[in-house]
Parts: sequence; structure tokens; C-alpha cells
Amino acid sequence: MKKLKQKQITGLQLFVKSPRNADEIKRAQVVLMLNEKNGVETLRGKREGKPKELLNKKQREIIIETIANKKPKDLGYASEYWSVGLLGRWIRKRFKVEYKSKTSRSQTVLV
Repeated sequence: MKKLKQKQITGLQLFVKSPRNADEIKRAQVVLMLNEKNGVETLRGKREGKPKELLNKKQREIIIETIANKKPKDLGYASEYWSVGLLGRWIRKRFKVEYKSKTSRSQTVLV
């Protein structure tokens, strides 16, 4: 891709800040990003490879053991059965860790 001239860059930067159609603004942002030093690399996700593990092996074993041997009532909750949301709250309370998912209503899921 050919590098943009300063006048073109300035024009696109002003365009992005103007009240326009969101899709047009996104296209202008992509053009600006591609023009930067790293080009296409700029658009790639910064997180590559395996995601960071939030719980260690021992903590995961504790979770499995807890689910297998205890009901939520045993731990002070009102429910007799584990749900994803309830388990997520317990993990957050016990280990100070939160997993998020775009598909979970409670936004907390077990790995």
C-alpha cells in the first residue's frame, strides 16, 4: 500500500472526528492504521497464542472437588444446585478471578 500524504492523513483524521456514518468512520480508521509504520500488523490482535491462565492447577482442582462434593447450600448459598452464574460468583469470591464471556448472561464462566 502506498503511504498517504500528510494532507490526506489530516483529512482522514478530521473525517473520523466528524459526525458521520459509523461504517464510514471505521473504514477511515482502517486506512489510517494501515498507513502507520507496521501496516497490516497494526490490525492483528495484540493477544496471540494461548490466553493467560487465571487459575493455577491446584485452584482448578479445588473447583472440581467443590462441584463434585459440595452443594452451594454447603457454602452458604440458597441454591441446591450449581449454575454457571453461581459458580462464577463463588470463584470470584474464593480466588478473586473473573472469567468473561460474550455468550454468558452473567458474564462469568468456568474454564
